[in-house]
Amino acid sequence: MPRYDLYRSVHKFIRKEMFRFGEKLGMTDFRNKESVTGIKESFNDLAFDLTMHAQKEEKWFTPLFKSKESTISDHTEKDHSDQPKVLEALQNLFKTTLELSESKDVEWQIAQGNHIRSEYDKFLSNNLQHFHEEETVLMPELWNLYNDEELRKVTIDSYKALPLPVLLDSANFFPVLDPTEKHTYLADLKQACPSEVFNEIWQRANSAGCFTSDEALFFSTEFLPLKRSAEDK
Repeated sequence: MPRYDLYRSVHKFIRKEMFRFGEKLGMTDFRNKESVTGIKESFNDLAFDLTMHAQKEEKWFTPLFKSKESTISDHTEKDHSDQPKVLEALQNLFKTTLELSESKDVEWQIAQGNHIRSEYDKFLSNNLQHFHEEETVLMPELWNLYNDEELRKVTIDSYKALPLPVLLDSANFFPVLDPTEKHTYLADLKQACPSEVFNEIWQRANSAGCFTSDEALFFSTEFLPLKRSAEDK
């Protein structure tokens, strides 16, 4: 069995969101104020998710290195501390574009849109490099320092600390996971959540088609045995 991984699965979801935004940004008509307003709001949503992700890692993962006097995470921690300034700079680009759109000509609007796309591409590239470092440098260091049960406990404790709406939104993570990751995610949620919350997450994910028929049967047999027993009678 592979070692327990703190980073890879959640990075899949973040990458999906970043790629989806990049696709939307590429189709945005910067001559149209309503379109610029829409893409600006979409970036604000993405910035919020990225901020929450960084804060989670700083709160739950960084102490794992500090407690063992490992300095290997110093570089990625600097990325986290720099992130608010980078996000603010991009948000200001959207804000300035929106404020000046009606007073500038079409040539400026198109050029500004291309500039924003280039800046976002650089931002995306830096984030992918950041994820790669966490997955290929930081995670092996944690494997050397902790056993899988210790690492899993950190994840479960972080889930227990999440507000209920965020926990319920966990169903959105399943589409980007492979079958093994889905199983691990369900097992962690099962341990971290009250049964009624876990059942709601399961129902949302299953209703959204996040599992194949074989996966749904296998997972429900393991994680919802009482419900299946009742249905079979």
